[in-house]
Amino acid sequence: MLEELMNETGIGEDIFGRRRTVPKSEIKKSYKHALNMFVNFHIQSPCSYYLMLAEGQIRDEFIDVDMWLSDIWPINEVHDEVCFLARDWCADDCIPIIAEKLRYAVPLDVPMDCDYIVSDRWEKA
Repeated sequence: MLEELMNETGIGEDIFGRRRTVPKSEIKKSYKHALNMFVNFHIQSPCSYYLMLAEGQIRDEFIDVDMWLSDIWPINEVHDEVCFLARDWCADDCIPIIAEKLRYAVPLDVPMDCDYIVSDRWEKA
């Protein structure tokens, strides 16, 4: 189905309405590569956008309680993983807020879940 869509229009749209165009010249140059880009877009784009929305909600929540960048900091994001650094006194209180925002950033037809690790050492995380 996605292959047919790429061959017909070269335009893909994710569940959030974000669009990706694969030019005909790219399809002619390397059909396999173009198809890989087109198919991956439909998976990676909504995932990255969902995470971006969740992170914005997390930031807003901690700004509202005057903790953002004073008691909790975002320090890394790789694909589907987000790392925060929090002061010892508030780390346990931050977990439910972060988990809720990651699970329910946008209402979806499929359930979202998140796992977390709290550690005082990088090698344990």
